Amino acid sequence: METVDLGLALRELWGRRCPSCHRSFRIRPRPRQLSGLAREAARRLPHANPSELPERADLALCPYCGRSADVATFLTRAEDEFLDATSAWLAAVVTFEQLAFIERTLGQNPRPTFFVVRPAAPTRPAPAAVDLRPVPLGCCGEEIDLDPAWFGEVRCPYCAGATSPPA
Repeated sequence: METVDLGLALRELWGRRCPSCHRSFRIRPRPRQLSGLAREAARRLPHANPSELPERADLALCPYCGRSADVATFLTRAEDEFLDATSAWLAAVVTFEQLAFIERTLGQNPRPTFFVVRPAAPTRPAPAAVDLRPVPLGCCGEEIDLDPAWFGEVRCPYCAGATSPPA
């Protein structure tokens, strides 16, 4: 089995956009959000057995309005396009590995009629140039980036606790 890196880094803040209130924010993804994105990438792949895909959707929470929805609905346009490109790349990697197996076993087939080229991985989009300010969350010890004009109650996207941002 081969491990495939989806470019899902835990250290950087990821841009998100609420599908309900349409406000932008940035969070540091936790394993639950990453597994939700990996599940969404798998859903976008062509499958021979679609019934084997996981049905459970991982939820995300908007820090502004508190709306909870599937992780994929909170993606920015650039992140959504990146996930599409990653899914297409994963499909190409599967095809590459299937064809490379034949190349690796040339003793059984000494005259292949094709040349196998490993597909290039998609590059992650640069963060959107949205002016956001860091807001520490006392409940989880994390920090998220919010709109500088927002001074209302903040819902923690990790534990759903409510907190007031510092003035």
